Amino acid sequence: MGELICLESSPTPIKWEEVDSAIHNPMDLWNIVLNLLKEVVLKIREERKGNIECIGISSFGESGVLIDNKGNPLGSVLTWFDIRTKDIFERFKNLIKIENLRFFTGLFSDYTYTLFKLLWLKEFYPSIFIKNPKWLSIADWIAYNLTGNIQVGITHANHTGCIKLVY
Repeated sequence: MGELICLESSPTPIKWEEVDSAIHNPMDLWNIVLNLLKEVVLKIREERKGNIECIGISSFGESGVLIDNKGNPLGSVLTWFDIRTKDIFERFKNLIKIENLRFFTGLFSDYTYTLFKLLWLKEFYPSIFIKNPKWLSIADWIAYNLTGNIQVGITHANHTGCIKLVY
């Protein structure tokens, strides 16, 4: 069983564009992570003089980063609570039986899911999608920056609203 050696956190910088509509700059988030990691390493060296064996990464809501084939962010991150996706969600509800979303994904229908963020971005910033981007949750994007490996945790992947669960 592991032992918590050090825990650091930082406020998440938010840029408000309108009431209830906000973004994160992905590079600002990454720089915060780097600074937190530096603090952790310094504390561990000072107090324990041991090695770091594991790093835990947590994230917030259904926010994520669209990246190009070199891993560079292709724009800002819509916050999990951004209401601009509500209209997309309402249109989506009229196209399909919304209860099917719950049946296939296990999720109650909600405008905050990644699916609706992606549809909103595709409608308002279609040029981003010409580059065949990949979507990573914030936690998965941080892990990618640390390791160079693209992977998606099942919990964050499920909250995209794009995964069909197999029963």
